[in-house]
Amino acid sequence: MALSGWFKFKKMRLILAWGSIPILLLCSHMNDQSFRWGTVLLVVGEMIRFWALGFVEKKGRKLAMSGPYAFVRNPLYVGNFFLGLGVVVIVSNWIILVLFLVGFLGIYAGTIRGEEKHLREMFGKPYEDYCQNVPSFLPQLTPYEAPEKDSFLWGRIIKHHEYITVLGIALMLMLIHLYDAFFIVKESLAQETPGVDVPGRYDEVSENPLSRRSGVCPASAWTGGRRFCRGGPFQRVGASPGRRTDDAGRGLSGV
Repeated sequence: MALSGWFKFKKMRLILAWGSIPILLLCSHMNDQSFRWGTVLLVVGEMIRFWALGFVEKKGRKLAMSGPYAFVRNPLYVGNFFLGLGVVVIVSNWIILVLFLVGFLGIYAGTIRGEEKHLREMFGKPYEDYCQNVPSFLPQLTPYEAPEKDSFLWGRIIKHHEYITVLGIALMLMLIHLYDAFFIVKESLAQETPGVDVPGRYDEVSENPLSRRSGVCPASAWTGGRRFCRGGPFQRVGASPGRRTDDAGRGLSGV
């Protein structure tokens, strides 16, 4: 019964993960800085998962207590947290962040309870002793001295098909980036009035005036008159309506 409940939570996690992609696309406020920081979190999360899976025998044949499992009982879910947080940072939306934190806590709390009940039935006292010495989710600094040491094996990662997770992350990043690069920019360009500076026009800040470029950013994306847009930091054009600037930054009237 406990195992059946665990599969139910696992299925729910997969449905929510893939079903959230359209919402992430529609709510994305991604910029270069959020993409970089989010990618760092994704790499950290996947490295934690790789480390954990290298110590896990498939189908629960052996209780994992070495490697990351000596610091925390659920390192795979710690890795999943960083993966989810990385995606949230990339889309740069506070509402999505709150929904992620609440959803993660609700789903994984039930998942962990079901799994640990099943493990207690399988391994008995050794698992009870392990639970008393190792925290569930927040890692401890001192590793647990397992009765039997184990070694990291790359073959276990392949057996767990972790490459599917890596491909899924890459696909999600590609979809978010393509949507932001093509649909958002095209929508902004369509709203520009030729010959007139509108909210969202920018000039690239550059040491070389000849390398300046002009374009459009959504007006909602500006914070404090400046935004870190694709291609580098950009700054609003200070020209009044009906006034444009040439490549050297000089005002051009009547153009």
